[in-house]
Amino acid sequence: TADMTGNDIIVAPPIPGTPALNEDTSNSTFIDITWNQPTFNFSAVFYSVMLDLTSPFGIENYVEKIVNTNSIQLTDQTFYTTVVANVTAYSLWLPTSLVTGTFLSPPKLPSKVQNVRVYVYFPIRNDTSVVSAQIVWDGLSLFDAGGVVEVY
Repeated sequence: TADMTGNDIIVAPPIPGTPALNEDTSNSTFIDITWNQPTFNFSAVFYSVMLDLTSPFGIENYVEKIVNTNSIQLTDQTFYTTVVANVTAYSLWLPTSLVTGTFLSPPKLPSKVQNVRVYVYFPIRNDTSVVSAQIVWDGLSLFDAGGVVEVY
């Protein structure tokens, strides 16, 4: 577009909001990342999204996508993945500065306990009717538990 002097004005889109985890739709294997989409009337706006994903097991993965909406979805992710999301908005003329958000993907629900055993203890003396039992099970692995299990 031109200003009143006839000189061209190059217009950059507004800087998008900080990327964040959409907790309403994300779960242990599906991550929905959103950011505020600024209003820009001069041209179409699209976003370059660069993701650095680090699993709790130290496995790193890089994802780069170009999208024209204010969200990106990832599937088959490990629980508690550290996500560093970098978003840059582009117009037909200029990009904005980089905006970064860092967060953890949601935890996983623990799997069911395995190999449950019950040991019943009868009274040694016949003058009491109290019976006790001990319930034991195999511990869950870090992956099956979805992290450290603090309470059963």
